[in-house]
Amino acid sequence: MDIKELLSPSKYKEIYSLYNPYVRIIVLSEIPAGLAAYLFSSFLPLYIKEIEARMVIVSIFFSLQGIFNMVFAAVSGWQVDRHNRALLQGVFTFLFSGGVLIIVAQYGNPFLVVAGLIVVSLSVNIVRTARYSLIVDFVPTERRSSLFGLINGVGNIFSIAGGVIGGYLLLKTGFTQLFVLISFLVIAAGILRFFVKDPKYPKQSKDMGLNFFSGFKAAYKAIFANRILTFLICGDIFIALGFSTTFNFYGIYFKDVLFFDYSVVGLLISIFYSGIAVASFAGSIVSDRIGHEKALAWSVLINALFIFAFIHAKSFFYIGIIYFVLGMTGGVYAPNFFTILGDYSPEEHRGKIYSIQSIHDSIFLIVAPPVGGFLWDRIYPLSAWYVDLGCTIAAGCVFLGLLLHTRRR
Repeated sequence: MDIKELLSPSKYKEIYSLYNPYVRIIVLSEIPAGLAAYLFSSFLPLYIKEIEARMVIVSIFFSLQGIFNMVFAAVSGWQVDRHNRALLQGVFTFLFSGGVLIIVAQYGNPFLVVAGLIVVSLSVNIVRTARYSLIVDFVPTERRSSLFGLINGVGNIFSIAGGVIGGYLLLKTGFTQLFVLISFLVIAAGILRFFVKDPKYPKQSKDMGLNFFSGFKAAYKAIFANRILTFLICGDIFIALGFSTTFNFYGIYFKDVLFFDYSVVGLLISIFYSGIAVASFAGSIVSDRIGHEKALAWSVLINALFIFAFIHAKSFFYIGIIYFVLGMTGGVYAPNFFTILGDYSPEEHRGKIYSIQSIHDSIFLIVAPPVGGFLWDRIYPLSAWYVDLGCTIAAGCVFLGLLLHTRRR
């Protein structure tokens, strides 16, 4: 691709022009929602570490979150395919806000943390599945990657400042004030999302008569009947296993092993999300030119290379560069993965297939954090990143298989 074309404002205007007003609202709502989500996911591990010193016990909280996600992912796909998706998106955004407040309603209470995680997990699964299904209906196939990249980028570009703000709040005030800010940001997103309308409601999908289990059985058959979907889901399983082993431990590693203070941890989080934002905007344009399958495979293989570099880096300078690139590879991976998933998922099973992918991710969120915590406590902290590295290499091989399969078609 010509570099002048990549940097041309008219190119971005053409790709990101949002003719549908509801798409504009969804994108706009990602500004507060994305900032809130990334503040929550980045600083929740540090909050839990404050109330429980042992990493194995800390990891159990994230295993519980994985159990909740697995259950609610199944429910969300079934419900989203049957009900008003726009209404579900708005209502459960507000419920997310309540879950965040429950977690810090009594500082350090582990039972309230678990209760809040239940509410947050239910809300996040419903909202993400509904939003994904709406976007696939609103946006034509040839522009989905760009739109997924835009949503990813908008949420993350404001998270650049969010990491610094979060670190500053922790230094000057505490976790309660940070979580209240997160709650208000989610409420702002919920207000916007109530203006979205579901284009297919009331609707009569072809599988409306199917019950919960027969509906998911049909969705699994649709996955195995399509070789591309099979490759895609299998590769994502390896990504989920590796990612779940380490993601919640980055902030703790920075603070407890490298001895960075909260302001530096917040800055590193900002660097990570700036990498996602850059890749989400520019990467989707490149992906449209080179192909989504190729972009997916290369993003995973480059990610593996930089996980290896992360294991051996110690200084803030090198950690910052590596963390930025890890963010970039994630910013390329997500839009391309969900574009391919949406393109090949039958319409009547779209919500359930998205949920199946979420269920698989959640299964490893149950298993992987205790593995990472055990390796941290019993061997040494960076052991978990070797698991992540191995899983990422395996995923890269699967996605190379997907690329070869699509070229033979």
